Amino acid sequence: EPPYTEQDITMLAQMVWGEARGCAKAEQALCVWTVINRLEDGRFGKTLQEVLTKPYQFAGYSPHNPVTDEIRATVEDALAAWARGETAPSLPPYAETGEYLYFTGSRGDDGQLHNFFKEVWP
Repeated sequence: EPPYTEQDITMLAQMVWGEARGCAKAEQALCVWTVINRLEDGRFGKTLQEVLTKPYQFAGYSPHNPVTDEIRATVEDALAAWARGETAPSLPPYAETGEYLYFTGSRGDDGQLHNFFKEVWP
């Protein structure tokens, strides 16, 4: 039995659409892992949905955001990796470790918008 539901997949895909559409698939997956990391941390909620809907945390999440096939697949891949016991990946320069709990958007060296993942709030 996976540790997530169909509703978790939908809500996480809606969050990724709001927070990271247009970013590379790997960066989108890091957004999902941020929610997973927060769940495992224990201070942010007892379910993925509680973590995701905690006030003032994931401003890009909306139940009205679309769920694209591509983003849904990214969410499913991250959740399946978590269910297999894998831990959050790093992706320098966006995530230097896999211990991130927060991310903020800003322009990277390439001039494009990216999310940068941190263990503490910047």
